[in-house]
Amino acid sequence: MPEEFIPAAERYNLVSSIDRWVVRRAVQALQQHATGDEPPFLFALNLSGTSLSDRSFLDFVLSLVEDARIARACASR
Repeated sequence: MPEEFIPAAERYNLVSSIDRWVVRRAVQALQQHATGDEPPFLFALNLSGTSLSDRSFLDFVLSLVEDARIARACASR
């Protein structure tokens, strides 16, 4: 559960690394889902304030999405 590892992640400055891992996995899931015959779906991610205040985080997310071509794959449905 989050309350079991978040305090340690914050203490050792690993929260941003965890957030980036979560976003990578979410993009991979979207990419895999977009190749199937299932309807599009929505989901939410809880991200830390540390990541959201990091100026490079948005560029990281946009780069992942662009590289995965998610928008084009989802739009073709």
